[in-house]
Amino acid sequence: MKIALMGDLHYSLDERAEVQSARDNWYRAILDRFLAEDADFHVALGDLTHHGTPPEWERLWDLVSILQVNRRSDFSFVLGNHDTLGWTKRELERWSRQPRYFMQEGTDWRLVWLDTTKQASRQDWGGEVDAQQLRWLQGVVKGRVKTTLLLGHHPFPNTTTKSADVMMSIDNAEELTAALASLGPDTVYCNGHNHVNSLVRAYPDKRDSSWRNPTWTYVQCGAPLSCGTYCVLEVTGEGVKLETRVLGSDMSAMARHLVVNINGYMDEFVTAADADLSLFVPRLDGDVAL
Repeated sequence: MKIALMGDLHYSLDERAEVQSARDNWYRAILDRFLAEDADFHVALGDLTHHGTPPEWERLWDLVSILQVNRRSDFSFVLGNHDTLGWTKRELERWSRQPRYFMQEGTDWRLVWLDTTKQASRQDWGGEVDAQQLRWLQGVVKGRVKTTLLLGHHPFPNTTTKSADVMMSIDNAEELTAALASLGPDTVYCNGHNHVNSLVRAYPDKRDSSWRNPTWTYVQCGAPLSCGTYCVLEVTGEGVKLETRVLGSDMSAMARHLVVNINGYMDEFVTAADADLSLFVPRLDGDVAL
C-alpha cells in the first residue's frame, strides 16, 4: 500500500489581478503532480485553505475534482485549524461528504484519519482530540497487529520540529496516547501544521516524567509553499519506506512569488538537503523494545 502525503496548502483567495494567475497556476501544478503520484491514497494533512471560507473551499475543491478525475486518484484530507474558520466541522462533513475521522484497512495495514482541531478560533490554533473520537479510537485500533499510519494535522508534543512551541501540537496528547495504547512500534504518525519537514524515530522522552511519547516514527510534512516538497509512504511486508518528492526550480520560483504576495507569514524555503525525509523502518512483530 502506498500513500502520498501533502502538508499545509493554505489556498487563499486574493482578488488582486497581479497574483490571481500565479496562484491558480501554482496550485494547479502542485496538485496535478501530487495527484499523478502512483499511490493508493492521496491525503492532504490539513489547512487546505487559509481562511476556511466557503468560496476558498469551493474553488480549491473544483480544482481538485477536475484533476482527480483526470488522474483517477483517491483524494482525502484531515482538517486543519484554518479549515474551520468559515464553516463548522459539521457543515464541512456534509459539504465534502467525508467524515472528520475514519479508518480504512487492508490485510497488514491500517490507515486512521484523525481530527486534531479544536472549535474554530483565530486565537488558539493548538490541537485537541475530542472525547467522542477518543472512545472511537479505543475500539478501532484493537485486534490483529498491523502497521498503522495515523494521519492528523497537529504533531505530538516534543517530537517533530516546532512541536514543543506554544499551540504547535496536540494539547491532550496523553489522553490520545492512552486511547492508542494497543498500537505497537510499527506505527507512523503523520502531520502537518508546523510548515517544516521533520522526521523523528522516537524514544521515550526522559525529560517529561508525566508521560512518554510512544516509540513510533513521526513524519511531519512541511507546507509545499515553504518546502517545495511532498512525501510518499509505502507499506510492504518488510516495513515502511518513506521518500520525499522535491519540486522543480520553476515551481519553487512560482511559490516564492506567492509566499511574498499572498502568504507572507510562511517560513522561508529550505534546501533540498534539509527537505529530505527518506527513511526505511523495518517491520517489527509485537511490542519490541527499541
